Amino acid sequence: MTRPSGIEAGDDDGQVAKAWVAAQELRAIYGCRDGDHAANRLYDWTVLCIDSGVAELARLARTITTWREEFLAYYCTAESDGTIKSRHHCEVVYHAWLRRAGKTPRASTRRSGSLRRPPC
Repeated sequence: MTRPSGIEAGDDDGQVAKAWVAAQELRAIYGCRDGDHAANRLYDWTVLCIDSGVAELARLARTITTWREEFLAYYCTAESDGTIKSRHHCEVVYHAWLRRAGKTPRASTRRSGSLRRPPC
């Protein structure tokens, strides 16, 4: 019989391995092609976490279930938080550019749901 090494040596109950699998499965949900597919995978992931017997995973599953609509909203916008922050940064730069040019920026640069491209 060989002795386990590394993380396996301290993971007698398999909790670290279960947490790693849950993390990889949660990351994989973001690769889904649409919201329906993601919702189905999120349900499967929730069941996986609750059935794992790891209290922290069950708590995480409850939290993400509470925020389910917000989690799945990613598929409506198809944008990450980084994309939105980048767009906001460009809007801030655009407003600063307008002020330097002696013009008054509008309250918003959005027109009919799309963002005009600022010069950044």
